[in-house]
Amino acid sequence: MGQQDGVGMGAAWREWGGLVAVAGLALGCAPSIQGVGDGDAKESGADGAADGADGAADGADGADGAVDGGGDGAADGAGDGSTTPSPDPELEVVPARALTFHPPGGTFVGAVEVDLAGGEGAVVRYTTDRSAPDDDALAWPGPTRITSATTICASVDGVPEVRCETYLPLLSDVSDFDSNLPLLILHAEGWAPERDDDGVVPISVTLLEPGDGGRAPLLGTAALSTRGGLRVRGSSSSDFPKRPYALELWEGASQDDRREAILGMPADGDWVLYAPFAFDQSMMRNSLIYELSNEVGRYAPRTRFVEVFVTERGRAVSAGDYVGLYVLTERIERGDDRVAVTELAEGDLTTPSVTGGYVFKYDRLGDGDRGFSAGDAGGTFSLTEPFVFVDPDEDVIADEQADYLADAVDSIGDALADPDGLDPRTGAHWSALIDVDSFIDHHILNTFPKNPDAFRLSGYFHKDREGPVVAGPIWDFDRAMGSNWDDRSQDPTWWDATNYTPDNTYVFEFGWYPALFADEGFREAWWDRYRTLLDGPLSPTELSARVDAYAVELAEAGPRDLARWPDYPARGTWNDEVELMRAWLIARHAWISACVDRRPDDPRSCAGGAGLAPAR
Repeated sequence: MGQQDGVGMGAAWREWGGLVAVAGLALGCAPSIQGVGDGDAKESGADGAADGADGAADGADGADGAVDGGGDGAADGAGDGSTTPSPDPELEVVPARALTFHPPGGTFVGAVEVDLAGGEGAVVRYTTDRSAPDDDALAWPGPTRITSATTICASVDGVPEVRCETYLPLLSDVSDFDSNLPLLILHAEGWAPERDDDGVVPISVTLLEPGDGGRAPLLGTAALSTRGGLRVRGSSSSDFPKRPYALELWEGASQDDRREAILGMPADGDWVLYAPFAFDQSMMRNSLIYELSNEVGRYAPRTRFVEVFVTERGRAVSAGDYVGLYVLTERIERGDDRVAVTELAEGDLTTPSVTGGYVFKYDRLGDGDRGFSAGDAGGTFSLTEPFVFVDPDEDVIADEQADYLADAVDSIGDALADPDGLDPRTGAHWSALIDVDSFIDHHILNTFPKNPDAFRLSGYFHKDREGPVVAGPIWDFDRAMGSNWDDRSQDPTWWDATNYTPDNTYVFEFGWYPALFADEGFREAWWDRYRTLLDGPLSPTELSARVDAYAVELAEAGPRDLARWPDYPARGTWNDEVELMRAWLIARHAWISACVDRRPDDPRSCAGGAGLAPAR
């Protein structure tokens, strides 16, 4: 990655440590470890220590001299003899079962001492190649000095659990970096993923959170240090230089899910790192609409803003590894704290157990996916692409389960196409086959921000056991709300996109919505719900307050991100982008509110501005 100017903006220096330090066990190498002896490391400033780390933590090529013994207790520096300051004896030690790392994983400058303990008389065994230690693994030698990127996986004899912690060196150009946001370092064990076909790459995950002073220093003890997997995700966005990622947290030396409650969000092992880029240069569009969805009672993924560094192959973290502001986002999947449907077991093949739960979507197929075609009532409805299995996914869903879900979706389409609204096979009315209120809310949450890809891309649904099909959760609004670099949503009037392209959703004509809006009861309920939301969470006052809150949170990282990616210029400054989005939301509210006041039989009769009708 190229050098990033202006990243080292923080002024905070944070001493961290503890008793333990594993000296310079470079990733990709397996150097021997020698004890530090009974002396303390010399304390010195950050700049000199980081300069020494430039050579010592240079990746897989830099194992020379990575681990040194202590002898007389004076720890030799990595380069000029300087090290990270001695540990604070009051630093809390984070336990993991019977095993403690002292200090826990994190970042350091120059060198750090690490010690592992498993209780009185316990033997701790460890590896530095990220494998699980067995009975033949080396016993931990005692306080040990680390000078390069090192992952230690350890266990206590007689205890099957394995814990892995990573220690990452910083170069001097980021040793003073801090932020009001959490900081996330993704350190690839090999090459970092560049394309979606690179698959899942093993990484170490280091999360540093703001402390009592409201600042998160890049130099310090991690709130979370774990192994994980990283994959480039997204459809068109996977080709952007600022790459979006799927992030997995792994348990110990395995690749099993590690469920962690990150930054106040419910525990899980699967996350998305959304990368706001050219289309969303306010960097808050997804978070804003997801928060609104949750407020109106429709689950949408929770989010937290983080600043991210990506490095690889044992390199020390440098300013060039800064990749900007990301949004840590819950992945859409079944779960008590996510899409709360019943877990479908492998043997759930007959009614009632086969009836749920399912998460599926209308979207582009992934590599190797076949999906399932259903619900178009013999071509009556514009569902020309297959639905996609999400949870359970196509690799694990049983044929009986896939057939059941396809039949359930077919029943909806057939009932909506029937003059009496009845499924000809079961006699069920369409209103019993779908959660009607969810389809109303889902339509509003996509049409208010004028999502040009609504319903036909990332159009999620879910179905619980013996329940109706529910629309949602909502997903992916980077091109909505007056987006830069995509003019389909720039006009705050009209329901549909107003530029001349076939690549948008006609929101009253796609899928089952033509039949739903032909029903007077559905249409009147939609008008009523729109008015309620326009007077509540979608009001200009409430929307502006949310934008203000996000603007305060992103005031540092927003401009820093735009400076990192200058080849995709914003419409002025980052603050200008925020104000453009705010003005768009207020204008959108005014136009829709006027249409709702009219309540025409056909909402499409509400004309937009400039005399330009949506393209057909």
